[in-house]
Amino acid sequence: NHGANMGEDVFYSGTVAGAMEAAFAGIPAVAFSYTGKIFTNLNDWQEILVDLISRMLDEDILGKGVLYNVNLPDEKARNTKGIRFTSLGNRRYSNSITKLDDGQEKDYYQIGGGDLKWTGPIHSDFRAVREGFISVTPIRLDMTNYSVLKRMGEWQTQL
Repeated sequence: NHGANMGEDVFYSGTVAGAMEAAFAGIPAVAFSYTGKIFTNLNDWQEILVDLISRMLDEDILGKGVLYNVNLPDEKARNTKGIRFTSLGNRRYSNSITKLDDGQEKDYYQIGGGDLKWTGPIHSDFRAVREGFISVTPIRLDMTNYSVLKRMGEWQTQL
């Protein structure tokens, strides 16, 4: 994929969705995204990525119910600092909602652009990429929050 898929982007990314479908089917699943804007050197990443996938297969970590979201830094492959296993960061936009007129006196809103700010712990995806590392985030397909579900189950029985 051309463009980052970090933080909340994974929830609406077509690249990650394709990997999710593979993971649902029990097929080893990895979504790759290049965070840079110059795509002429993407072939230079081949050796590093083949090694990464080989190591993942050797360690038998590519299984049903999980996919790996990989983001490559905006660097030439030979300049990457290595690989970090990461968590999802948080992306926040400000000034990204614009009120527009459709020409028929009806307003509508466009979302996009604006100022981007990343936050998250030291082990988050955006920090790894920003520091020149390949980010590898394991993502479970079951996004259920079991602690909340348990609490709600207890609450529901009290009605």
